Amino acid sequence: MTRRRQIIEMLTAEKNRLHSARFAMKERIETHITWLEKELKDLDDEISGFIQHSPIWKEKRNCLEVFLE
Repeated sequence: MTRRRQIIEMLTAEKNRLHSARFAMKERIETHITWLEKELKDLDDEISGFIQHSPIWKEKRNCLEVFLE
């Protein structure tokens, strides 16, 4: 979860940076954003898999989903 938060912070920073970047740097920033988004998706998939294979975390997720509905 710590790494996920770090990726989200980096994504936010890069997206903010993109708005003020010069044309020459925009492509590099966009490439980094794409990489970070893939990294975030991979982490989310890994976390989901972990939850699915852990009875305790699966139950906690089910309880939270009921609570949030």
